[in-house]
Amino acid sequence: TPHKGEPKGLDDLKNLLIISPDAGGVNRAQSFKTRLGKLVPENCCSLGFMIKQRPKAGEVGTVKYVGEEYSGKNVLIIDDIIDSGGTLAANVEVLKAGGANKVFCYGTHGFFTKGTEILTSKFDKVFTSNTYYNQNEVEVIDISPLFAEAIYRAQFNESVSDLFK
Repeated sequence: TPHKGEPKGLDDLKNLLIISPDAGGVNRAQSFKTRLGKLVPENCCSLGFMIKQRPKAGEVGTVKYVGEEYSGKNVLIIDDIIDSGGTLAANVEVLKAGGANKVFCYGTHGFFTKGTEILTSKFDKVFTSNTYYNQNEVEVIDISPLFAEAIYRAQFNESVSDLFK
């Protein structure tokens, strides 16, 4: 249980594996892992990624995991855009079948063109930012302070890239 004043959910960060839903997002997942390691250094995370093969456009075929063992670990999949959720749904099925403990996902932009039910029924928690308006059953993380700081820095010729180090 968290200590008084300690944020909720820290137990979910223990034994955590950060995963990219595809090979193209590995740098994003690595960056997230690095930042999280600075906030919670005693919970150094592992990193992995999924490989998917599409039989045709818009259809997810075979999905495989590449990386450290995930059985018994909590998993957080970091994505840029959640459109239909088909790829993430296929990913969570592989991970749960292989013994992952809790599985969470975060997509910066949550469009949810086919709704959220496919994801909320499979994941322990689904997160997205508030960059796209929606009224879905997912947890929304407000990133407007980050945008405000970036605009401020751009207007006063300060480094915007330092926000992401």
